[in-house]
Amino acid sequence: MVLDSFVKKEFPSKKEIILAVNHKNKIAQHVYKKGGSVDKGIRVIGRKEELFILHKEL
Repeated sequence: MVLDSFVKKEFPSKKEIILAVNHKNKIAQHVYKKGGSVDKGIRVIGRKEELFILHKEL
């Protein structure tokens, strides 16, 4: 995944990517999960709606 390569190059000490995805954005959730991100059940309220917090180990 391009994001993984970018983070590894620009932030070599980081071991995880954390993403906030709108709960209604099923396509983005699917794409990130297919790319290896994991939903650990963490939720936050954004400016307008609930966000799912996804994690990906590098």
